[in-house]
Amino acid sequence: MKWFRLYSEARNDAKLRHLADNEFRVWFNLLCFSSEQPKRGLIEIDNYFILAVEVADGDEALLRQTLEKLSALRITEEKDGIISFLNFAKRQYDNPSDRPENVRKRVQAYRARKKCNDNVTSCNDTDTDTDTDTDTDQDQDLKTLSSHFCEATSPESQKSKSEPQKPKPKPRQRKIFGENSVEYRLANLLRTEILKNLPSARVPKNTPEGLSGWAKHIDLMIRVDNRDPPEIERLIRWCQQDRFWRANILSTKKLREKWETLVLQSQSRRMTGGNADASNYDEWDGW
Repeated sequence: MKWFRLYSEARNDAKLRHLADNEFRVWFNLLCFSSEQPKRGLIEIDNYFILAVEVADGDEALLRQTLEKLSALRITEEKDGIISFLNFAKRQYDNPSDRPENVRKRVQAYRARKKCNDNVTSCNDTDTDTDTDTDTDQDQDLKTLSSHFCEATSPESQKSKSEPQKPKPKPRQRKIFGENSVEYRLANLLRTEILKNLPSARVPKNTPEGLSGWAKHIDLMIRVDNRDPPEIERLIRWCQQDRFWRANILSTKKLREKWETLVLQSQSRRMTGGNADASNYDEWDGW
């Protein structure tokens, strides 16, 4: 969407005050329409009625009346079927280079900032460009560049560069348990028993890397919780045969969390005969 500048002085402009309200509206619409043309500020007239539809609600008489008044006021000029706004290039410039005087002032301001290398705050505050309507992307680039230059040459920045940089801590690597380790075998046992009950269960891959997370919790059970590997094996087999717990113990993390409950219930059910199959796994086979 193209845009153009509309200056606040239009409200009190001596020339524009000669226009009636409906003529003022046509002038504004003409200005909008001209800014959309391939050559901004110029309108080629192929048909006055079509142009009137665009800018005067189809009132061709009002369009011609307004154009005559604008031409008399030296706001527009009509020649060879082309309406041109006489001051369009001055008012509606596209690039900063269209106004060399403002460009010269911005370059001077940039050079002044570049000399400042001892106070970052004063560098950032230096700005002699008073034309707030021309603060384009190029102006912002100049301000950013000068700010970075001042920051880079400030004493604080130089001091930080001279100080030795602390090495970044290396990310912790996950411990991998080999296929012959107790941790891996117990993790794989739970995986196998889960798949027996539900072949479509989402379980890790049967590799040391895939089961490293599950094996880690087995390792914690042995080292931190002081659980015996034979008891871990027995509880794995028991919970996966129990109709309730096989739907709830689907990882070694959950097995560790529910350990005490599983032990008590397995003992209670063995005493009452509630799970006869679990008694087949009381012996530690040592693999």
